[in-house]
Amino acid sequence: MNKSVPVISLLAPDHVGLTLQEQPVLFWFTPTKQSGPVEFTLTVASADTPVVETKLPLPTQPGLQQIRLSDYKVKLSPGERYQWSVSLILDAEERSANIVAMGAIERIEREKLEQPLPADFSKTDAPKRYAEAGIWYDAVMAISDLIQSNPADMGLRQQRASLLEQVGLADVGTYDMKVRANRRE
Repeated sequence: MNKSVPVISLLAPDHVGLTLQEQPVLFWFTPTKQSGPVEFTLTVASADTPVVETKLPLPTQPGLQQIRLSDYKVKLSPGERYQWSVSLILDAEERSANIVAMGAIERIEREKLEQPLPADFSKTDAPKRYAEAGIWYDAVMAISDLIQSNPADMGLRQQRASLLEQVGLADVGTYDMKVRANRRE
């Protein structure tokens, strides 16, 4: 019998994604319920020792999951690149058997942006403004916050799906839209 391999994805671009936040929220996705341990690791790109290496609470349901760096008392330093990963631990003894998804993040100071960001904009404008300025992680956080406030708003979910599609994560956005549509029926 063929046992399916679990899948996870990070909501991260395939290059170093930017944030203005000292303690951003990182998102990851799993389309199936997980039964084994899940680990989160954050490492400064120039160091060998992780800043954080911890087990995450098992997701209560499939879909988007979040990691709040503030929960781990981690603050990103401006100009420093970090690698982050989420691992499904399938075999604690044989680490190569685990499913690992990796991303990169760098905190940038507002004045160092290539495209200036307006000093003030509305919460509903935030995802678009951050995306236009190339601030990937803040764009995802902003649209996800709006969705949490208005879970039935399919327009917001479509915005997030479009954002995810731009970095090759169309399947994550599609999954989110289908799950939400099925809950409304």
